[in-house]
Order: sequence, then C-alpha cells, then structure tokens
Amino acid sequence: MTNHLGRRSWALAVLVAVGLAGGSTARAFGGTFGWNDLLEASQSAKYVHPNEDLATLSSGEVPYTTLSFWVDRSGVYTLTSETLFEPIDHFVALYNAPFDPTKPLENLVAADDDGTGGAGTAELRVALVAGVIYQAVTSCANASDCFSFNLSNVLTGPGQGRHSACFLDEPERRDDNTDLRLGAFCARTTWNGVGPAGGIAHASTSRSELSGAFWFRDADVREVEVRVLDRCATNGYWWVILSGATTLGFEMKVRINDAPVFEKTYRHPAGSRFSTRVDRTAFRCTDVESALSAR
Repeated sequence: MTNHLGRRSWALAVLVAVGLAGGSTARAFGGTFGWNDLLEASQSAKYVHPNEDLATLSSGEVPYTTLSFWVDRSGVYTLTSETLFEPIDHFVALYNAPFDPTKPLENLVAADDDGTGGAGTAELRVALVAGVIYQAVTSCANASDCFSFNLSNVLTGPGQGRHSACFLDEPERRDDNTDLRLGAFCARTTWNGVGPAGGIAHASTSRSELSGAFWFRDADVREVEVRVLDRCATNGYWWVILSGATTLGFEMKVRINDAPVFEKTYRHPAGSRFSTRVDRTAFRCTDVESALSAR
C-alpha cells in the first residue's frame, strides 16, 4: 500500500470531466464509491505509467482506463483495486485532474503496484479535498506481460465519491467543462477581451453539486458562475442562473448531459460589466426527465 497524505498538486481545472479511456461503470452506495474497469491489451489508449516513487517512469507503453471523480467531504480516503476472477498484476495512479497520458508525472498524486493483498491488488491511502476533481488511472503493470482483464475499484472514506462526467466537445473531451447536478447538466465557456485576447475558459478549483465557476486569465479570479436549479414545482422548468462581475466577453453553453439537442447559449459582450442573468425557462422538466432516463 502506498501512503500519500501530504502530497497535493493544484490543478488548473479541477472541475473537469475528462472521459473514460476504456470501459468503466461507476456506482455509489452508502458512503462508498465504486466502479469496474475493462482493460484490453489491444486497445489504442496507452501510456507509460509512473513508478511508485512519483518521480520516474516505467518502461514501455501499457493500455489504461480512466475515471474522473470528486468527493463531497475532505479527508483521508482509501482507493483499492482488485482484478476479478484471478490475480493479475496491475497498476493504479491518482491524478489531480487533468491527466495527460503524454505527461504521466504531471499532476500525479499517488501510485501503487501491489496492495496488501499482493499481486492482483493495488491500494492508495490519500488525502482528498472536497470538490476537487481527481482521475484514477488503472493500467497493466508491465508492457511485456499485459493482456485483457477486469478490475473492481472501490473508494472509501469520510464522504461520498461522485462520478464526474461532462463531455461537450467530442471527440477531444477537454478538461475545461463543468458538470452540475451530479452530471445531469454540463457547461462550457469561451471568453474574449478587447482585441485578439480570448480562448476557452477554465473550470474553477471549487465546486458544488449545484454550481460551478470559470476563470479566464487568472486562476484566482472567478469571472462567471453558473447554477442550475430545479423549479419544476414552480413553473415546470429547470432554471439557469449566471452571475459574476466580469467586463470580459464570454459565451457559455449549458446542456442536458449526453443530449446536445437540449442546449442553451448565453452571451455577454466585452467592455461592459456583467450582471446576474436568470433564465426561468431554460429546460423543460419533461425534457430533462426524458433525456436522463434514456442515459
């Protein structure tokens, strides 16, 4: 087991929802968050995994899968991973999102090869911060001894783990999106200033289930915040509320996750101060229910 209670790296965009590189299914139950992975030796997603010292790399590319998650309470958590059916040597790494397979030491928090159960297990004990998005990356341990197998992963600790899943820019699946209401809605923002300045906004380093924020040029400055509220009992709609005091221009797209047909776009021109905007008819409750039930 690898213990990393003191090591933390601060990511630029921890409200991310970077996708599953392989087959992963998540589940949450009673303070425990778990998911299964399928690693296939022939898959195209591969990287050179870090070693347990967090400073050096192994040799040879191996297939991997990723899952993005966050916890609702800060504290020390244990992540255990175990192969199903038979013990097979594998590796687990934990990242402060974003995880970049071409830079496997960047944003690395913890890593482990053999857990207390020996080959076929891996175990991390690590301090996690509420609201920060982390990415668990599972892979083969060795390039020379890698074939297809199934994994069961479980996160336990003082709070509840939540799967983060929000993809507005397929197939790139960037790390700059914000998921809301446990992934039911997604938001993405681009910004522009006076002249050529501008680009994709970054998700802020704090979040809740109800709201998220974006920064443009300075990670310490939250330029605009978005909230999605259930007002079905009031007028039959989910409301979208934007707030902030930026004078920069931006365009924000908010949609029901996995349902691009249900998308709203909000724009603000550069040069004027933004004031709170409330869209009381953003998404029909019947549309939201239908789209989410089909997922």
